[in-house]
Amino acid sequence: MTTSVPGTDAATTGIVGFNHVAMPVRDVHEALRFWSTIFGAQVLGTFENDGFGIVAMPGNFLLGFSAQDKGAATGRRAEYPHYGLDVAPDRMDALRDRLTEFGVPCDQVWTRFRSEALMYFRDPSGNLFELYCHEGYSDVGSIDLGRFYGGDFETDLEALNYDTWNDPGR
Repeated sequence: MTTSVPGTDAATTGIVGFNHVAMPVRDVHEALRFWSTIFGAQVLGTFENDGFGIVAMPGNFLLGFSAQDKGAATGRRAEYPHYGLDVAPDRMDALRDRLTEFGVPCDQVWTRFRSEALMYFRDPSGNLFELYCHEGYSDVGSIDLGRFYGGDFETDLEALNYDTWNDPGR
């Protein structure tokens, strides 16, 4: 998504892209396995006595993970905060299938405006993620329309919580 901000010029801008998100997790090494195994992220390492880890994601940004006693920042029934990941139209269903293969509960693919497709899932710590396809998803005309956008579909955010997944490191 490209958005122009009125009243900005070269003197007031300087942001050239998105670099990283650092989020709380229950286990740094589990987070590294989750993102590298399912999404092909490159593990860059752990730091601060294994209290922080980082991966390079396809799409040219970084995800950082900080061990926290309470785990995730997203409530079990909350939609916010969540983290949106851009997905190519022909990869949306394949990524949903891949998450399911690893025992990760997933939302169904749905739409807000009949032009985009999206779905939610959580990482093992309960952080909420959105796979988002801006345009070009082949079934966009037939998938469910969200409740706040004229349809009946509403994500069951509680159902996306889980304690275990098919973790190859366990």
